[in-house]
This record gives sequence, structure tokens and C-alpha cells, in this order.
Amino acid sequence: MNKMREIMNEPEKTPVHYHLPGLFEFYELYKVFLPLYRKHREYFYDWCDIASIYGVLVDYLKKQYPNLYLVSTTTKVLTHFDDFKSELNRPEFKYVVPDFRLNKALNQLSGLPQLQKDKVEFILYYMTKPEHQLEVREVIYLDSMLDLF
Repeated sequence: MNKMREIMNEPEKTPVHYHLPGLFEFYELYKVFLPLYRKHREYFYDWCDIASIYGVLVDYLKKQYPNLYLVSTTTKVLTHFDDFKSELNRPEFKYVVPDFRLNKALNQLSGLPQLQKDKVEFILYYMTKPEHQLEVREVIYLDSMLDLF
């Protein structure tokens, strides 16, 4: 069982919905990654799903689509776990994506109350099966000359 799925108390058949940040900031990445994701689904876990790609103005969306929910993203760079927990407590966010530096804070993540765990979403890297991470990295970074990290 995937360690992240185990910590978040997710059954194996329940899909995990990923919200990809920064449509505009990471346009070059998504231009390469999304076709790879569609063409080679076998590289990625079956229980992973891309729920959204975002990067548009929140106020506009709230006015035009009042039922739309909000996701707090990694672009806030909340690198301290207490800041991340505070973000989880904000009622306006349906989901909160931790900064990648917190992805390995497994003890702290597992200690969250279930209501907070239900709001946690993870980023792209955790969608990829370990045996295919090299192929995905090669396509995204080497073949496309992207240097995002």
C-alpha cells in the first residue's frame, strides 16, 4: 500500500484527486506533462486523478461561479507545518496542498484530525509509480529542457 494513502486513511479503490497549481506559471510543464499523462496512463497509479489545473483570479471565479470551491496551493510556500495546519483550518478552502517540503512530514500528517486529513491534496510527483518516475522525469525535464526545481 502507498504510504501516503495509508497515512490519509484512503482505501485502495478510492481515487485521490490532485489539483495541479499554476496553469500560467507552469504552462511549459503542463504542455509536456498532460499529453504524457493521457498517452501513458500506465506510468501513473490507477487511483490518481487530476481534478483541476488552476491559476485564474479567485474574485472573478467567485462572482462568475459562486458554487466553485477554493484550493489553497503550494504557491503560498507554507514550509512550516503549523502554518499548513492554520491553512487547513480556514473554512473558505475545500482543499489545501502542502508545500513539497512537507510531503515527508509523515508523523505530523498522520497526527492530523480526520477533518483536516480530508482537506489535504498532494502534487504531481506522487501520482507517478516509482518504476516509471524516471521516464516521466526524462520526458518532462530532459526531453523538454524544463528546469522547474
